[in-house]
Amino acid sequence: MRDDEIVLGVGDASAVEGEDVEVDDARTPARAVRIPAERELDALELAQQVDRLEIGLQLERRVVEARLAERVARRRVVERADTEHLADGPQLRDRCAKCRGRVPHVSPETDEGAHGARTLADRLGRVDVTPLPVYVISGQLAAGKSTVAKAVLDRHPFGYHVDVDGIREMVTSGLASPLAWTDETSRQFGLAIRASAALARIYANAGFAVAIEGGIDPDAVESALDEVGLRDRMIGVVLRPRLDVALERNRARTHKGFDTSILEGVMREIDGDLARDAGRPGWHELDSSDQTIGETVDAVLRLASAAHQKAG
Repeated sequence: MRDDEIVLGVGDASAVEGEDVEVDDARTPARAVRIPAERELDALELAQQVDRLEIGLQLERRVVEARLAERVARRRVVERADTEHLADGPQLRDRCAKCRGRVPHVSPETDEGAHGARTLADRLGRVDVTPLPVYVISGQLAAGKSTVAKAVLDRHPFGYHVDVDGIREMVTSGLASPLAWTDETSRQFGLAIRASAALARIYANAGFAVAIEGGIDPDAVESALDEVGLRDRMIGVVLRPRLDVALERNRARTHKGFDTSILEGVMREIDGDLARDAGRPGWHELDSSDQTIGETVDAVLRLASAAHQKAG
């Protein structure tokens, strides 16, 4: 063999660089390697965790931009002057529309001449970036709590809906029914409310407006939000349409997997409870009997705005 030749031994076969391989005897094919299904699932879950982490980091990097963009798009570009008063107003307004409220780049010279030495960049540095609200929407059955919660969040660039009943019903064994109330029912509702507050903290701290929604005990949710540092951002809303309206809406619900008439007794009890709790500090009762969803949402947002102004 020459010095520059390489011999590779593979079972009964020998290969010399530049020459064909000669096989004396055929070898038994190697068995396929089988990966247990559990390992495949572990790998898949790990990949999903990495993806979620990357998404979370991206959201964290953009939260300040999102909050700033909301104020620019919804209120005014700067403290009192809207785009009509800026030297470059039409161009800036057009850019806002094209990027759905986000201003990708604003030159410091944009408003020179209109406001002298006070530039747009200087004003943007003083735009209010207070934390977004945490709405807690409770009230009567069939009052439209879920619909209102989602519609309120649609008014924000980022919104996260926390369905307390949905979290409670994730119990797969031993779920306690609210139709036959026991101590275990109370315990599971309490756990669901605490879990809801924990989720609210994660998303609120990432720049999301959050709406916690369901048949919620005020004391329990206030305590849970206090534990996670969100109590001062809570906007408590109680949807209380007239009882006859609520009962009619309940009868019209067809998406439930049971006869909704069994809820009518509970609804009458809830109406009495809501009447007794009326005027609770931090909570606002809305009679949505004759309102459209849009009108109810406007009322909720006015409450949030008033709370913000009072806190400021």
